[in-house]
Amino acid sequence: MARHEMTLRIFRILHYLETSRRGLLVSEIHERLIEDKFEVHIRTVHRDLELLEQAQVPLDKEGSPPESRWKMSPFAEIKQ
Repeated sequence: MARHEMTLRIFRILHYLETSRRGLLVSEIHERLIEDKFEVHIRTVHRDLELLEQAQVPLDKEGSPPESRWKMSPFAEIKQ
């Protein structure tokens, strides 16, 4: 996989999370990526979310796996 593909996928995930009011399950993020023509395994989505947490992106995770809902923290905003 080319590095730019990972970067595009990460930005797409951030967009999904920013525009979701109630948050998204990992499976929902995965389905959206597939719909947007990203060839990605669900485990990769887990790794991407972990990477974003490590980078201190303001994310909230509600619930316990596998039913955790991910969303942007209430006061977080990503400018385009």
